[in-house]
Amino acid sequence: MQQSQFQPWTGGGKHFSFFNQPAAAEANFHMFYSAVRLLLAEDTGALKQFDEIRRGFKEEMQNQIQTMWAAKLGLTEYDPKLFTILFKKLLQLMIHSELD
Repeated sequence: MQQSQFQPWTGGGKHFSFFNQPAAAEANFHMFYSAVRLLLAEDTGALKQFDEIRRGFKEEMQNQIQTMWAAKLGLTEYDPKLFTILFKKLLQLMIHSELD
């Protein structure tokens, strides 16, 4: 049996900042995945499906982040070039108005 792993994202710190949430979510999901995978060891079909979910986590997280940013900026879909322009302007406005 595999030795249990510690949860690396506990406590405070900048790793919980908004922009680090995708990495924190992936680390948390990986800990969950590692624990549950042990329970599926004897079911190769379920194990294969679960491994596919793990492999797709980062891409799905990126898709969800892009959808979120598009919605926050009032866009119907994520466009990287338009996002960059709008986001830079938004940051400038936030700095100028001292909003966070």
